[in-house]
Amino acid sequence: LRAIGRRRRRGAAGPAIVGSLGPVAENASIGAALGTLTVVNGTGTWTFTETADPDNKFTVASGGAVTTSATLDFETAATHSLTVQATNGVDTISRTFVVGVTNVFEAASLGPLSLSTNTITQGSPATVNIIGTVVGSTLTADTLPAGLTLN
Repeated sequence: LRAIGRRRRRGAAGPAIVGSLGPVAENASIGAALGTLTVVNGTGTWTFTETADPDNKFTVASGGAVTTSATLDFETAATHSLTVQATNGVDTISRTFVVGVTNVFEAASLGPLSLSTNTITQGSPATVNIIGTVVGSTLTADTLPAGLTLN
């Protein structure tokens, strides 16, 4: 009896999943594209599936497109692992990817501002540090916010 099957030439590479996933910015919208995977050194039509996604952050389409399925947060995890399997009905291969998450500056949220005094004497030196958006730049009696007075 002789075994029937495909033989590879000595030293020839077998099929492999290739592609680059990410990095992706934290807070990217759900459904953001990370990349498309393909198989090299393989024959036939390959179907992709996700076999391990410990953090439940990604979706793998049967054609190899990978997208986010949840929001990502750099401060929680700077990388996530994803294992993908591909099969052509004869061969089955898999590969694990590490997807990097990039940090995005998140503006601080300021609550209501409170002052120890709401009176500034006109003509006296005063320093006001404003961080954020300034609407108008000259304070006059007519342009003061409610509750502030000029003396």
